[in-house]
Order: sequence, then structure tokens, then C-alpha cells
Amino acid sequence: TVQPYRAVQHRRAPRARARSQITMAGATVLLCCVGLGAAATATGASFMNVEWDTPTVEPARNKKGEPIIGGGMPLGNGDTTALIFPLHNTGQIPGLARPCTDPTKFVDGFCPLGDYIGCHDTSCQIAVNGSAEHTCTDPAIAICNGEAATACIAAAGCAAFSVLNDGPANLFQLFKEGDATTNPKPDSDWRFFILPKLAPKPGADNFTLADGVSFFVGMQTAMASDTSLFKLGMVSITTKPSLFSGTLTTFTQSLNLFTASVTISATSAAGSAVFSAFVDASSNTIEVTGSSSIPVTYTVEIQSLHPGTANFTYGGGFGGSGPTCRPDTFEADPPAIPNTIRTDHRNEDTDQPAAFNDTLVQQGLASLVPLLQGSDRWRHRQFGMVLSGPGLGRVSPTMLQSETADSSFRLTVSTHSNQTATSAEWHHQLTTQHQKRVGSSTRRAHEDWWSAFWERSYIVVHGNTTMAADAAVLTQQYAVTRYLQAVQARTWVPLKFNGQAFGANLPPETLHSGPTFRDWGANSWWQNTRLTYWNMAPAGDFDTLATIFEFYLQTLPFNSARTLTYFGHEGIFYTETKTLFGAFAINDYGASAATRGPQTLPVYLEKNGYIHYDYGGNGGGTEVSMMILEHYLYTGDEEALTRYFPIVNLTLVFFKEHYQNRTADGKLMIWPAQALETYWCAYSATDSSWTPPYFDGVVGDPHAQSNCVVNDHPTVAALHVLLERVQRLPESIAPASAKAEWATFEALLPDVPVTTTDGMDIVSPYASFPVNSQVHNSETPELYSVHPYRYYSVGRSDGGTRSSTPALNCILNPKVRATCGNSHANGGWTQGVMNAALLGLTNLAAEWVVQRATTGPATGYRFQGFAPHEQDYEPSADHFANMNSALNWMLVQPADDINGSALVFAAWPCGWDVEFKLRAPMNTTVEAVLKGGKIQSMIVTPQSRTPFIRVVNCAVA
Repeated sequence: TVQPYRAVQHRRAPRARARSQITMAGATVLLCCVGLGAAATATGASFMNVEWDTPTVEPARNKKGEPIIGGGMPLGNGDTTALIFPLHNTGQIPGLARPCTDPTKFVDGFCPLGDYIGCHDTSCQIAVNGSAEHTCTDPAIAICNGEAATACIAAAGCAAFSVLNDGPANLFQLFKEGDATTNPKPDSDWRFFILPKLAPKPGADNFTLADGVSFFVGMQTAMASDTSLFKLGMVSITTKPSLFSGTLTTFTQSLNLFTASVTISATSAAGSAVFSAFVDASSNTIEVTGSSSIPVTYTVEIQSLHPGTANFTYGGGFGGSGPTCRPDTFEADPPAIPNTIRTDHRNEDTDQPAAFNDTLVQQGLASLVPLLQGSDRWRHRQFGMVLSGPGLGRVSPTMLQSETADSSFRLTVSTHSNQTATSAEWHHQLTTQHQKRVGSSTRRAHEDWWSAFWERSYIVVHGNTTMAADAAVLTQQYAVTRYLQAVQARTWVPLKFNGQAFGANLPPETLHSGPTFRDWGANSWWQNTRLTYWNMAPAGDFDTLATIFEFYLQTLPFNSARTLTYFGHEGIFYTETKTLFGAFAINDYGASAATRGPQTLPVYLEKNGYIHYDYGGNGGGTEVSMMILEHYLYTGDEEALTRYFPIVNLTLVFFKEHYQNRTADGKLMIWPAQALETYWCAYSATDSSWTPPYFDGVVGDPHAQSNCVVNDHPTVAALHVLLERVQRLPESIAPASAKAEWATFEALLPDVPVTTTDGMDIVSPYASFPVNSQVHNSETPELYSVHPYRYYSVGRSDGGTRSSTPALNCILNPKVRATCGNSHANGGWTQGVMNAALLGLTNLAAEWVVQRATTGPATGYRFQGFAPHEQDYEPSADHFANMNSALNWMLVQPADDINGSALVFAAWPCGWDVEFKLRAPMNTTVEAVLKGGKIQSMIVTPQSRTPFIRVVNCAVA
């Protein structure tokens, strides 16, 4: 039985004020207390503010050409999120499907209704049931644009095309969902295009955004029946007269990281306005305040992103055919609380699919359905929000408005998500919650929480004159990334690697676009998800790190029962792509278990060859076990370890019980296996045929024959490190009898695979390499012994535990093998930047963190923390997360010895001046200032840990 989640509280150790000494490069440096430092604490510090002085032209377009809000800034408290943005335009912005009714109003080539327009010269080809040439009556391009748009709108269907950078085929995708019948006829001279006139789609025809301030509202726990993350809706605030229309003489939009708040101000001919918003750190409450230079009428409106009266289909991506569910609802008159408006969504049994039950049946686990209903966290889940504010009266179920003109404004939004037996019960919970919050501000407590958050850790890079600009970008991007993770990671639901909580797609919902759509769908992909959590322990963010343990913990009842049903032994196992309750992703599983026979795949195996035998590397069980032990290494928190240790124990039990084959020398034989998604079984399974794995020969013999990998490097390295770690745990967690069993298991482990190539020892992707060595993906499985398991590291090598030469020979010789070449990839989930830091390769690590930090935002998005699509979906999460991990370890990394030692400046360039505060093992904090390659000050807390903090000379580039 999994007990309800309780955030683990960590007491901060008292700061030691005594002086101590540390020697670097033969010089003795007197150390004193550093503190957070003015550069890191000041609210006005440049790296703690993201500020724009021009409004964003909306809507923008993402990489796929879908309409999005590009100028949003993110807020959140780990569950509730808000993406807040201003609109300054000459009219309303509706859904993509509406035609432009006033082609004379253009903003930077955009029609205010969202249509692209434009011609290269004074003639435009317009495809209207064929093709026609429209000759403009005026040589002015702007007028020509208008004439072409007018002609297009008057036709039944039209499109003017350009090649732009993406080519006409991609442009055609922008409107093919609208049933346009015209064909693209590209002309390389054209620079713009006109969208066709389309019939309105359900949902788009009623969705409008006017000049003012709006925000998407979401919750990490707001999930549909198929586990897709649903947004709660759009909230818009406008004024009459409009203070965001016409020419703006001043404009500022800023995100203050220190207070986790967004401020938007504008001055127009009508007057000026300032709005400020934050999501309360300790409650599911959004607070918005505003002021204006003149009395105005404030209007607040909720718009559903899933409107209508009938079931609708959306692009959830759970698997199978398109999911359907009921639309959102609004509270009818009279409201439960006077002068409030409310919208909510309830998962009903009529929704398709019912993810939990349907998946168990598909995967041959129907007998477990009645036993595991407590693990279904989606059935009858309900989520929504209620809004009110002083002086705001209810005009309709969707609108509040000032009862009298005023120059001040305040709005309170309460959000809630829970599973309840009845909708009435949920409504009562939300009403009670909201009534506790109205009438008083939580801003002071909110800012205190964030002040304490930023006091936990920081990195401020100053650099020399040649890299000053890069230093500023590194510093801010590090802070922005840490902030983005904190505002999304305080529930049991994992961070979404593919779009995070801040994808800003506009309605309507379709199978391929809309507010819910994201590439790779609703399931959790461990290869990508894991990376956002590795930088949290060094930063002291143990509360957010623990949330990924909660995700795995809630899967234990299902996973334990599944293992016993499939294999007849105890333990838990995962593969990379999994549902939020731990089952196989249904599309990867393939045909239903009920249709499988003797010649087809066994019921316990997925059809997807990329993942079906990877229970160790990208599966998740071994790596999250490493994270749990890392959490304990840093905190010494036995209460937390006791809660999460079943994940570690059951993972080790699985590998001990599941693999009973032995090599010729009696060692464990992990087979059939695969090395991540890159090396796998040499056959293609289908729903109707399957060749079982076979092995003939001796492991390590180049003449051995097998159609599957043997002893993959990630799993073997993981087991070595996990078994080493668990035998160091206190008796309260690991009694002597358990340690004896683990020692016996450890003695069975094969060596971490290493081969000899061109006279040098080099890590090998698996023990039977190069048999069956076709490459399927761009990973480097042989360096998983560096990250995430640190079997090889500069700390191990420096402490004399183990030489890192085999790992170094891979990353420093990228041409020796295709997968060693992959170690130099530096985008998205690739982990070369972290490997370089952990191996002490200063120049590579420095080059690669700068490359990541200076990456521009995703196509269409303006906020710098929203990374490009990469291998995921924009805004992706792991590109900058890996940069943060590498920066942490370049400065402070564990030595992984029995003393909990750590190395400082293990991969840091001397030319980068820096001040930092980071965590080290055993409740240790290290604060230091490096300038000109010399330590100016440094303090270790508690002082008793100073002998175990080893300073490494910074590297001269």
C-alpha cells in the first residue's frame, strides 16, 4: 500500500562561521564566509530578471506551423501553472480557421486575424479552383497584399504560396486540416503566403483574445481519462477604454525569478496600466493585481479550450485511436459563491479510452483489474478553477466585470484537481478552498518561499573579457532552468519532457494540433524525463527531486503484480516508454494479448524492438534507484529513504530472479537484452510472427552466435554501483542479512564491458560486441558507466578507486566506434556534456555548456528557457537541464568514496570567474569565489566536512 504523498521537509544545517583553510595550487588561502552575495540576492540583478520592452506579435507559429502564443512567461508552484502574456494588436485574434475580414490592417506581415499575407512584387498567384494571376492596381507592396487577401477571401478556397525556408509542402500542412482543395504552386520569388478561406472548426469559431492581459491556466494533476495533460482554460483581462490598443509609448513585460512573478505595463494614448501576477508557492492560487492611470472598467473572462456540448476528439497521444471526452462545463446561475465564475472538467466513464482498465486488458492482465483499482488515478478525476475579485460582479457564467470604473484591480483564481465519488463533492472542495483565499493576499509568504529557494544554491559566472557575454547567458540560463523545473515539480506527476506544462498551442483540438497535442503523447519516456531531475540534488532542491520517486512509488502495486503474473517471480521492471501507472505504452505493446498465440510475441513482450528487452538502461528502475540513493547520499534523510527504498530493493530483486543463465565462468548472464535503443535484437517482431532469442557459444567469444545482446553495458554498470551503494546503508534500512544477499549477488556480476581496440582499453556497449552490432539510434550506451552511474568518474580516478581511462578513450576517440562518436552530440537528451564534466574534460564541458546556454528559444516562442523541439516537442525540457547538471558537476561533484567526499573545480576553466553555492554529499554545502584562477574565498558547512572537500586545480584552456 502506497501512502499519500507528503513532501519531505529538509532542515537547513546551521551555517558555520569559523574560519578554515584550504590549499590550492600550493598556496594557502584564508577562507571566510561568502553568503549569497549581492549579485545573487538582489531582486534587480540582471540575471534574475527576464525583460522585454516590445510586445510580441501574436499568434506566432511553432516548428510545425501551428498557431501558438509566442510571448508567454511561465509561472507556477509545482502543480498550478500559468503562462501569462499581453496582447497588443488592432483587433481580436480568433482561432486559425477564421478568414481575415479586414485585409487592410497588417502588423509585420500578419493579418490581425492570424492569416499570413503578402506578395513579393505587384502580382500574386492565387489558386482558385485552378490558378489565376492577380495583378495589383498599386505598386505599393502593402496595398498589393491587401488586394490579394481580399481576392482570396472572396473565393471559395484559395492559397498563395511561397517556399520560405521550409518549402511549400510544410506550408501546405498549415491548412490541410481545414479541407482546403487547392494544390500548392510554389514560385521561388514569393516570400509570403495567404492561408485559404476555411469553414470554421468547432471550438475555433468562438475563441477570441482581445487586447489586454491573458493567461493559460494548467495543473500538473489535471489529466483526462487517457492521462493527457489538459489545460483548465484561458483567462483574459481587458479594460474599457483599452489601455493596450493603439500606439504604445512605453511597454515592459518582465519575469522576476526571485519573486516568481510577472509584471506587464503599457502606456497608450488612453492611459497607462500595470498588471502583476504570481502563482502562490504554497497554495493552488493565482493572484493578479492591476492599476491604471485613469478609472476603467475591468472585464475578466474565462474561455474553455474544450468548448461545446458534445464529446470531442483530441490529440492526446496515449495510443490507439483518437481519444474522446466530454467538453468543459461552466457553473450555471446562481453560483455557489456570489460574483464568481467557474469552469471544470470531469472524467466520465463514457470517455475513451479508460486508460487504466483498457491497458491492463490489452496486455494480458485482466485478472488484475479488480485488484488494482486503487492505482487508477484518472477515473472520476475532476479539475477546474473559480475566479472572483473585489468590486467584480458576475455578468454571465463566463464573465466578471467591474461594478464601477476603478483604477485598481485584484483577481483571485483558485485551482483544484482531485478524484471524487461525485461532482458535487469536488465542487464543495473547490468552494471551500476558494473561500479561504479570497480577501487576503499571500504575496509576502509566497516571496518568502522563493527567497528561501534561491538561498539554497546559485551559480554566477563572470568570465573574462573574451567570454563575458557567454558568462552572462550561462548565469541566467542556469537560473531560468532551475526556476522552470521548480514551478512544475511538486506533485507525483513527472515533468513533461515534450512541451512541459507550457506548450501554448491555440484551439481547436484536433488529432494533430491544439492545446493538448504534443509529439510523443501523454506517456512518460524515461530516456527524456530523467534528465530534468539530475541537477536537483547538487542545487539542494531535494523536494522537487523526491517527486520523481513518488511517480515510481505509485506504480509499485501494479508493477509488482505484473511481474508476478508475467514471470512468476518477485520484483519490478519497466521499459522506457510507459504509461503514468507503469504499463507498456499501448502502441509499443502492439497486438492485444488476447490475439497472441504460440508463434507470436509472448504476452510479456512489446512489439517495439527499440525498447522491448531494455529493462535496465532506459527502463527506469535502475536509474531511479540510483537517484534515490543519491538523495540519501546528499541528505542522510532516513525517513525519505525508508519510504522510497522498496523501489530500489524490488528492482534488485527483479534482476537477481529474472536472469538465471550463467556465463562459462559462472557469472550472471543478462540475456536476452539490448543496449538502450541503439543495439538490440537482430529480428523484427510483428503482430503475427516472432523469432525467439537464441544464444550459441560462450560470452566474449567472437564466434558466439546470438540474435540478442548479452550483458549490456548500462545494466551491468548500474548493478555494480547499486549493489556497492546499498551495502553502505545503515542497519535501519539494510540489515546484515540483506547485505549478505546483496554481496552474494554482487559476486555474480560480470565485469563492466571493456574491449581492446587499437591497443587501448575502451568501454564496450555490451559483452558480446561486435556480434549483432547494427546501430539503431544515436546513444552512447558504453558511457552510461559515467552518467548516470559514475562507475567511472574523475572522483573515482582521483581517489584511486578506479581509472577512468576506458571511458576517456571512448569520448576522446569519437571515430573508434559510431556510438563513441555519438558522445559528441550536444542537443536535447544527449549526455556528452555531463560525461565531459564527470570525466574532468574541462575544455569539452565548457564548450558544450556554452553551446547549450546560447541556444535560442523554440520556433515561435520568445522566452529563452523554452528550448527548441530537439528530439522531443517544444518547449523541450532536457536540453537546458543537461546544461545545469554539467555546470553543477564542473564545480562540485561526488567522489563516490565511503567518506562522501567531493571534488571542487574538477572540470572548471581558470578563465571563468565564478561565485557559487552548491550541495555536496552528507549534508554539506560548499560556497566559493574563484577569480583569476585563484580561490578568493570558500566555506564548507558544516566545518567538520572540510577534510572531505578536495579542491582540484582549475584548468587552463
